[in-house]
Amino acid sequence: MTRIIVGAAFIVGCWIIVAAAQDAMPPKTDLPGADAAGRRYQFNKTGDGVLRLDTETGQVSYCTAREAGWVCQLAADDRTALDNEIVRLQTQIDSLKKQMADAGTPAPTPPRPPEGIPPSKNGELKLPSRADLDRAKAFIDEAWRRLVDMVDQWRHDLHRS
Repeated sequence: MTRIIVGAAFIVGCWIIVAAAQDAMPPKTDLPGADAAGRRYQFNKTGDGVLRLDTETGQVSYCTAREAGWVCQLAADDRTALDNEIVRLQTQIDSLKKQMADAGTPAPTPPRPPEGIPPSKNGELKLPSRADLDRAKAFIDEAWRRLVDMVDQWRHDLHRS
């Protein structure tokens, strides 16, 4: 009986070791661009294809299986377009500043904050006081009461007609 238990424990132990070794091995893939160890690219399965992330360049490609094999298309990168637009606008601003300086026009001053907003100290947000909150609550309560009174009066007028 002891031999059976020891043998079963040995077999279970071997299965556990083999399973752990398989989990530790990098996944094999037949997708294009995967190196032998499968470390350069990370793959995420989507509906009918795979997203491939190049961990060296950061580029993302959408790969699908076709009759001739896997085809990967580079995904559109909005960040590149935004960076290009920022550079274009900065160049345009610099050009306009130069034109204004050449014409002798002074640079415009930045707009001032609205009158009702007090300037902040050290970037701190000034919260309303308890009295401000109480006044706001009283205003909302009064507006609500008047609205309810108007609706009641309107109903009363409709029933009289």
